[in-house]
Amino acid sequence: MTAHLYLLTDGGNTKIGITTDFEKRISTYHTHNANIEVVKDYLCESIEEAKRVETAIKQIFKQDLAGKSKEWFTVIPAIVDRYINVLLEKPVVHTVLPSMHGVNLTDNAQELKEKILSLIQIPKKSHKQQDEQTTLNEQFSELFANKFHLGIPKHKLPIDKILIRDNSCVDTQHCNDPQQSAGVRQAIRNNFVRFPHNDHVSLYFHLGKLGSGYYVAFCSALVSMPYLPTIGDPKSIDEMRDAAEMCGWHVTIHHDWSWYYPNQTGLILYQPKTAISDKLRLWDRSFRKWVIERKALLELEKFDGRDTLQKVIFDTVHDNTFPLDVQSFVDLYQRYLNPFLELYEDEENPFWLKDAYLFLFDKWKKETGSEQS
Repeated sequence: MTAHLYLLTDGGNTKIGITTDFEKRISTYHTHNANIEVVKDYLCESIEEAKRVETAIKQIFKQDLAGKSKEWFTVIPAIVDRYINVLLEKPVVHTVLPSMHGVNLTDNAQELKEKILSLIQIPKKSHKQQDEQTTLNEQFSELFANKFHLGIPKHKLPIDKILIRDNSCVDTQHCNDPQQSAGVRQAIRNNFVRFPHNDHVSLYFHLGKLGSGYYVAFCSALVSMPYLPTIGDPKSIDEMRDAAEMCGWHVTIHHDWSWYYPNQTGLILYQPKTAISDKLRLWDRSFRKWVIERKALLELEKFDGRDTLQKVIFDTVHDNTFPLDVQSFVDLYQRYLNPFLELYEDEENPFWLKDAYLFLFDKWKKETGSEQS
């Protein structure tokens, strides 16, 4: 049976509820309070789905409950609506990427490979020939990125406009259970993923724009081109596959596209399982983006323990894995800090970083609310 998940406002507070008879339920509210307005009506496939979202919203905003009934939140509807949309979004069962079925080597790619190979075989190359080989490698990398829809090669990034360049990092939405994998937790703490047999690595990026016109570059793919003898046994393939699965990445093999040393090196392509389009959509209204855009101002805020505040700001700005859809400290703690970083033994205790996070999230909510009111 379908169900309605609805969002109401009384002009200052917000309420979420569930019903199977939307018109009847809303008329009941209007009988008691004519000022109540319907912000949005979300049609859910089942009551179970509606309850799942309602429970999550009440948990996320439990610190913002108001009144004796504890059913209304002191949060503007736009913020709650944004989070409901994320929770209701249906996961893509199977995102088809060109890497999953492979792409035939083009005539242009074959010509580039032959030119690269001819230069490699020159015993002592001049500076001009070395530069020519570098240029050919970059051209091949661009062609590969275009055919496999990878994003911008590292050498093509607008360096003067890049404020932060993220490394390859764990995809926390798809990685193995962190409680069962010390490797995942270690990779997140290191803020970097290194896959087995990595050699001659090329990185690819998509850009998240900041309000100032500068960018954060998100790593959207990694190419490794190890020499074929080093990955010729089944054990090596298993190691690369298992490492990718542990970190939430796809891994595929495309040896015919290897350009570092054609016919001598292979090509292993790694891509995060979370679609870059989803990441960029969440980025635009994320807490992390807000902190990055206001970093210099936030570092000078009045706060007891400025070093602690600056530590939290630095971590948020430079943490490649920081979840972009978190809406509160409780959400961040339950989904990320506690399972992955183990910063706190008890979320209720005022440990050294918690107060700084709470301060920033509160300021973010207030500024976001003022911008959308």
